[in-house]
Amino acid sequence: GFEQQQVGYLMSFVGFLAAIMNVFGIKLMKTKLNMSEGSIVKFCSLILSFTYLVIFPLISSPLSAFLATAPVALCTSALYTTSTSLLTLLSPPSSSGAVLGLNHGVRTICRVLGPMVASYGITMYGYDGVFRLCGVSCGVGFVLCLLCVKN
Repeated sequence: GFEQQQVGYLMSFVGFLAAIMNVFGIKLMKTKLNMSEGSIVKFCSLILSFTYLVIFPLISSPLSAFLATAPVALCTSALYTTSTSLLTLLSPPSSSGAVLGLNHGVRTICRVLGPMVASYGITMYGYDGVFRLCGVSCGVGFVLCLLCVKN
């Protein structure tokens, strides 16, 4: 495990990268790379999935944790901003408040339940089992998305 000071540095690093992404990164992705909000969401989701399922199991030191956390911090920040923007654009004005409230409520629930599920996974299935559990939950989520998307 990491010492308290290392965890503090890591969390500060995450906050710094999130601020950089919100101030400069999204504009750069939209103007220089001609990415739409939808493209940013897809790209960041792919990077996050790869990082969580492939890179995170390889973390073995504080330096590798910093390196692995960088794409997560950048992509999570971009996802929050662009998904909120997309929901605002795509939802009818009469229900945009409810849609945004539901979106932020689900995010909060996931931030609470995620660590609980990970702790359960480590306890029941070991360190490697958490990543298998994550892969299964991603697969279930993917299938549910396919079933829910009309076009």
